[in-house]
Amino acid sequence: MRVHTCNSSWQIPSATARWLVNNFFKSKVGVCEMKLSSMQEMVKNELNCDVSLEQMKKAKSIIKKMEKGDIQEEYKKLEDYKAKILRLNNGNTCILQVKQPSPIFDRFYVSYDACKKGFIEGCRRLIGIDGAFSKSDVKGEILTAVGRDGNSQMFPIAWAIVGSETKATWKWFLEILRDNLGIDRGKGWAFVSDQQKVFHIYIYLLIFFYCISRNLT
Repeated sequence: MRVHTCNSSWQIPSATARWLVNNFFKSKVGVCEMKLSSMQEMVKNELNCDVSLEQMKKAKSIIKKMEKGDIQEEYKKLEDYKAKILRLNNGNTCILQVKQPSPIFDRFYVSYDACKKGFIEGCRRLIGIDGAFSKSDVKGEILTAVGRDGNSQMFPIAWAIVGSETKATWKWFLEILRDNLGIDRGKGWAFVSDQQKVFHIYIYLLIFFYCISRNLT
């Protein structure tokens, strides 16, 4: 009898990303937080099947869509979300800005009436301004304005989601905040930020006469 000398192959064409999701990953917990290489190793160890990182990337995308829904479909509901915020309280501020002609999400600003009134009536006129990267599947920046309450705890005032943190987006955010809170010259307002670009915008807008720029190195 002839000795079989062919190399063993553990690549299974039928083990597509969709098949792996439906027949393997669907029963696993925390797959969305796993690295692609860890997913690949799990398939190798438990199914004795070689899969590519590209397959794992596709599988992870399918799983995320199953768990969190279609992100594009969720963005289509922003107009309804905005309308509901404004309908629940006339004092709420919600601004959705899109790029035309084909509506593409650009900016979204929210400030609840309770937060505005609570800050004005119960907090010092000190506002912290900051920005941070969004760690969701859709990349962007989150701009925030917070105050300090009587217990020196953070008091949320307003937040916005923008495509990127630029002077233009900060100017847009701060102008809305100014109008929301009725910020005026010479009224004892103070602003804190560790971002130099924001400080420059304060000056440009000519509305912040008592600014504190805390530059961290």
